[in-house]
Amino acid sequence: MLFSHLQKTAGFAPPASGLHIQDSFVSYADMAKRVEHLAAGFLSLNMERGARIAIFMPNGPDFFMVTYALASLGAIAVPVNEVSGNAELEWLAEQCGFAAIIAASELLAPADKLARYGARDTTPIITLSHLENSKPSIEKLLDTPPEILPDLGPETVASYLLSSGSTGRPKLVPHTHGQLIACAEIASTSLNLTPDDMILNALPAHHAFGFLNGCFEVMSAGASTYYWADPGPLILSRKRFIDLLKRAKITVMPGVPYIYQTLSQLRQSVHLPDLRLVYSSGIALKRSIFDAFQQRFNLTLFQGYGCTETGMISLNGAQGRHSPWNSVGCASPGVEVEILDMEGHAQNQLGIGELFVRTPALIGGYVNATPQQNASFVKGGYLTGDLGRFDADGNIFITGRTKLIIEVAGDKVDPLEVEDILCLSPQVAEAVVVGVPDPRTGEQRLKAFIVQRDEITSEQLQAFCRSRMMGFKVPEIIEFIDKIPKSATGKVQRGKLI
Repeated sequence: MLFSHLQKTAGFAPPASGLHIQDSFVSYADMAKRVEHLAAGFLSLNMERGARIAIFMPNGPDFFMVTYALASLGAIAVPVNEVSGNAELEWLAEQCGFAAIIAASELLAPADKLARYGARDTTPIITLSHLENSKPSIEKLLDTPPEILPDLGPETVASYLLSSGSTGRPKLVPHTHGQLIACAEIASTSLNLTPDDMILNALPAHHAFGFLNGCFEVMSAGASTYYWADPGPLILSRKRFIDLLKRAKITVMPGVPYIYQTLSQLRQSVHLPDLRLVYSSGIALKRSIFDAFQQRFNLTLFQGYGCTETGMISLNGAQGRHSPWNSVGCASPGVEVEILDMEGHAQNQLGIGELFVRTPALIGGYVNATPQQNASFVKGGYLTGDLGRFDADGNIFITGRTKLIIEVAGDKVDPLEVEDILCLSPQVAEAVVVGVPDPRTGEQRLKAFIVQRDEITSEQLQAFCRSRMMGFKVPEIIEFIDKIPKSATGKVQRGKLI
């Protein structure tokens, strides 16, 4: 079904539409032909419907090709973060029982490590380019003559993505062909994409934001993607990044706050006349980044909102509509959003509660999950775990996380509120607040992890907090650390701190 979707795009998209990386270009028509050959090559290796295939590859045309070739057979693509720790790789191997691993040559080390964790004595590894060893390669498999591909329905599973696991162990999120197509159509409509658009994708393929945008959303509209391929840190390559925005005439740019913060640190202002929509997602956008980006580029930075389980839910700036800077806009076409109170009842127009989402892109539940883990999927919708509210115009504002709320001696504390206060101190660069059990009573105590900008003691920081918040919200324990653990999109991994 996904392959038919690619063929449909190849039929209407102009020859200049397709995938760019560095100096190479593949049109959608040529990509569809490559996918047919590669799918036949995979069949020759006995890959079949339901086979789970781990992928260690950067986002780009080759990753796109591999994903669609696997999908065309009914196999399941599982993008893996190359910096995953041993425990996560072992857990993945146990959960998935990989039939094979596909890896770029520079990522063979983590691929070999995952293979050793497999249930089989050896999990075959397929390389991207032909090497001198005996491993099969994508390069060779592309020489396989095409075969008749199976007829797949919308319920066929096409991919497993990992949830961020910010508050605990990640979960496997399965997407079917039908759900991925719905994801693509909702996002491309919200972004108002056309074949004239050129999108810059600087996001990793193993994360839902980069995966959905890089493989489905842009292609669905026949628009083009330019993949950012510089392996170095953005702080050292931001001038080249800006040059690419200009040279490639980028019209739409998705990103995470870190990207926009780094670009805004350029000393000179930059004019980007082709860029019509710039939006941030993954984590909440700070006012300082919003202001700095607008000042440097004279462009409004919008916010999108979505989950690995749902795809895009809303977008500030969708179809030319401007909402307050800290809003994530109105629900996207085809998506329903409600605000529920603690009893699960719909709130009034302006009340704060948990966001409940219904969308045709919603998954049915996690892989190998217990009923408790799947408890967020109720009444044909999904409890996001995000707290939010509407304004009078229907714009959505995210105010916190239900699962982050910490109960301290009967009082409820939103750690994000405490973190914001801590970061008002000039000596604090970053702060994360978690709940830790008292070893004697088992009750929750507030602990703050602080990355310092300048010297400050725990006592001074606690006094700073007491002057600005109620006493029960002041962290009892403060630990100074060098770095906050974060995901690829900048989301704080609280589970690792706890």
